[in-house]
Amino acid sequence: MELKWCKVSKRLFIISLLVIGVSCKKKVEAVEDTPTSGSVSIAADATLQPVIQAQINAFERIYDQAHVSCQYGAEAEIFQTLLKDSVPAIVAARELTRQEQAHFDAKDIVPRYTPIGADAIVLLVNRNNPDSLLKFAELQAIFQGELSTWNALDAKNKAEKIAIVFDNEGSSTVTTIIRLFDLQKLPPNAYAQQTNSEVLAYVAKNRSAIGVVGMSWISDLTDSERAQLERQMTIVYLQPKDYKGERYFKPDQVNISEGNYPLFRRLQIINCEGKAGLVSGFATYVASPKGQLLMLKSGILSATLPERVVRSN
Repeated sequence: MELKWCKVSKRLFIISLLVIGVSCKKKVEAVEDTPTSGSVSIAADATLQPVIQAQINAFERIYDQAHVSCQYGAEAEIFQTLLKDSVPAIVAARELTRQEQAHFDAKDIVPRYTPIGADAIVLLVNRNNPDSLLKFAELQAIFQGELSTWNALDAKNKAEKIAIVFDNEGSSTVTTIIRLFDLQKLPPNAYAQQTNSEVLAYVAKNRSAIGVVGMSWISDLTDSERAQLERQMTIVYLQPKDYKGERYFKPDQVNISEGNYPLFRRLQIINCEGKAGLVSGFATYVASPKGQLLMLKSGILSATLPERVVRSN
């Protein structure tokens, strides 16, 4: 009888350890899920990959107990990922639509928006193409399909068909162009690659192309990569709608803030986490002076300009 009792006691002891172990594990996980520690997966617009990955790397260096993994995809993909509850947050170049908002209303979830900046959409042409200055009306005619050859834009140019090249058919660059120019669809001479890198490669090889990419893909280049880009292609300067002067403006933070560069989109983190967890901590960091300074260094207009204190005697 004593032997049997010992066996039963041993089993109960093992079961107790397992229960305690599971309980402790749950407690540890709960403790780790804080604004500065734990693990979380988010999704981000692929056109913003360089700057968002830089933000994640900086955040993790400061908070070594935090791990943020990010999947990058086309705009349509990341919003679907959010709606399927695969991730609690996304970094996007637009807000939720009414239909998307209704999805979270039905779940009593209030999405929180953290504005993080404004990103220029950059147009690139082959270095051998002389047309690197475009008026808003000319650009509108190109995207509407009313102007489809380079010699129609300038009689001195070659009679080549303009090829508009985007990174992906579901990209935020596509939806931004459609919204800005009030289009129903893109013209038949618009083509999609798979990545922003492929857009750059296509423009470098094709004289007739106009490449459309996010600003961070240009500003994140190394010195050698930038030198190669300048040898192969030219950034298009634009003139805003109804502008009375003769100037054309490059895609930079100053011209976006002053309303002189017409192609840009506002960026935000859309947080549906529903608690003050790691997503909230990351969003707070990106919106902080350190995070906003990193946005500026990436060529993006920050949502809030970091303060600069100047003292004089």
